[in-house]
Amino acid sequence: MPEKIAFQHISSRQTTNPKWFSPEKQLAASCNPPNLSLINHLTMQMERFISAYQVPDLSIALVDNASTIWTKSFQHGGNRRKAYADNEQARYSVNTLSHVLTAIAIMQQMEQGNLSIDKPYSALFPYMPGATFTLRDLLSYPSKLDQLYLKNQNTPLPRSKGSSVESYSHALTCAALEQASRQSIVDYMNRQLLPQLNMRQSSFHVRAFSDKPNNKSDNSAFSSRLQTTIDDLSQIIKMVNRRGASSAERVLHPDTINTMINPQTPTQELSHYGLGWHIFEETQNSKLVGHLELSAFSSSSVMLLDMHTQVGIALLTNNQQCQLPLYTIAKKALTHMINIKRHDSGSI
Repeated sequence: MPEKIAFQHISSRQTTNPKWFSPEKQLAASCNPPNLSLINHLTMQMERFISAYQVPDLSIALVDNASTIWTKSFQHGGNRRKAYADNEQARYSVNTLSHVLTAIAIMQQMEQGNLSIDKPYSALFPYMPGATFTLRDLLSYPSKLDQLYLKNQNTPLPRSKGSSVESYSHALTCAALEQASRQSIVDYMNRQLLPQLNMRQSSFHVRAFSDKPNNKSDNSAFSSRLQTTIDDLSQIIKMVNRRGASSAERVLHPDTINTMINPQTPTQELSHYGLGWHIFEETQNSKLVGHLELSAFSSSSVMLLDMHTQVGIALLTNNQQCQLPLYTIAKKALTHMINIKRHDSGSI
């Protein structure tokens, strides 16, 4: 296996400073106003959360069907650092949430016939004959890549000592995307996918040792990062609710969306993995899908959606130490939203 995969990295798109708005905004005048008791409850919960966990800044968005019904940003009053989350267009830096975008891009290339997610990875890169795992494997359970490789090669996966299996898996996925699309991952995201999703205030960035001349490190050092706002992150939830369509155009076929949010393996151990999406809970009356930022080097964030009622919540912070508490508060809020929608004439 070669020491590294060469990526066609170019400079990330330069974005202008976002327009500043008021701290609180309700969108989509065609929608009913959000439930006042819900908003009051969430406001109190967010203020308690940022105080308890010393979170400098936090932004929240609530989604109902294809509309963002409420956004607000909070700032911990005792923090003296320069605040940037005093409006809903504040930009946050997240890591593994960018993997959701990579999965969407891979599925676009699959729909266009440029690659198969079920052929061995070596079909894309013949100089990697031992890579019998597939893109479906990489997208659905990247943490198992070591086991998949060991099963077929009887040797450990050749990656840098101490590097993340998930990061290595994502690097291989991005290499496949570049091969299929014939453009850099940064170009594809910033010039094609983000505009398609109407994520106009976001930008996609990468870092890899393969960018540096004469560096012999492998591409397990690769990492991607998404600079985004709470409004932009909510666009992904709305695209899924629209079954693959953004406010401007179709991003994916409805059948592809259905595939991505369903388990990719019958085994119980891996039943909570879709393609780029986590399946947090599935019952007769509820199916919670989304993504939880678990990187120790990225801000805590969560995106959660109930497929039955089509209500969703997104939370962004600039704190790295509160991932699981953030998921807990997001799930409780979403449960509240689901109950309201089921009992209040189908609206929040």
